[in-house]
Amino acid sequence: MILLFSLLVLVSCAKESRSVTVTNLSGIDWYQTQVWFVTNIDELDGYTEVGTVEIGSSCKVRTDCPMLYISAKDNNGKMIMSHKKSILYSEVTIHKSDLY
Repeated sequence: MILLFSLLVLVSCAKESRSVTVTNLSGIDWYQTQVWFVTNIDELDGYTEVGTVEIGSSCKVRTDCPMLYISAKDNNGKMIMSHKKSILYSEVTIHKSDLY
């Protein structure tokens, strides 16, 4: 009985990851792209590799974190990184002004 109760508590506390769409409106194609996830306490919670994301295209990732940022390379192999962006309504759009 105690084991069953413990299992129910753990299941009810588990966070559900949601599908998040990340759209590239930065004016730069992204290559070798990684989407990094940030928790409420400003700590990294891992990443997902999504490959190439062309201008105007999107990729989908799964996370339960409230924020993310992208790390990628441009067509010359130069590093691209965005500022942290809040995930609103399961969508994030990266504009040129969001890049370092």
